[in-house]
Amino acid sequence: MEKLKAFIEKRVNMPVEDLNSIISLFNKRTIHKNEFLIKQKDICNELVFIEKGIFRHYHYTVEGKEATACFLLENNFAFEVVSFLTRVPSQEVMQALEDSVVYAINYYTLQQLYLKYPLLERFGRILMEEQFAEFKKIVLAQLRETAEERYLKLLEERPELFQRVPLKHIASFLGINNTSFSRIRKEIMSNA
Repeated sequence: MEKLKAFIEKRVNMPVEDLNSIISLFNKRTIHKNEFLIKQKDICNELVFIEKGIFRHYHYTVEGKEATACFLLENNFAFEVVSFLTRVPSQEVMQALEDSVVYAINYYTLQQLYLKYPLLERFGRILMEEQFAEFKKIVLAQLRETAEERYLKLLEERPELFQRVPLKHIASFLGINNTSFSRIRKEIMSNA
C-alpha cells in the first residue's frame, strides 16, 4: 500500500488522515498470470493500482486478431477508461502477463470519495490527464513513426518489457506481425 500512497502523494498534497482513509478502502488482490482484469463486454467497475506485475491491454480487430494497445506495469493504474467513465461494456481486454498484486477500488465508492475529498477528485483529474497524454503519444507514434523507429524507442524507453512480455505481444503493440518483427530485430542486431 505504500506504493499506492506514494503515487497519490506525488500528484496531490493531501492530509495524511484523508489519504489513509481513502487508501483503506482499496482492496488488495492477487491476479494470476493469464487471468483477466477486464473482459470484452464487461463493464469496468474498478480502478486498479498495480503494486506488482504487468498487464496487457488489448482489443480485437475487425479481422478478429488481438491488437495490443499498451502494457501496464508496477506503480500505474489499470482500468478501461471508456467503460469505467461512461459505464458501458468494454470493447477492450486487460490480462495479467505474470502473477500480479493489485489494489482495487469500486467505481461507486470512488465517486462517493470524490464528493467527500476534493483533493482526491483533483487526483482523478490528474490521473486522467496522464492517461490521455500517454494514449496520445502511442497513437501519434503509430501514425508518424516506422515500426523500426517504434521498436528502437520501446527498447530505449522500456527495456524491461523485453524481459517480461512475450515477443508476439510486443510485435502486436508495434502494429506488425511476428515475421516483420523478427526481420526488424535481426536487421538491428546485424547493424549493432
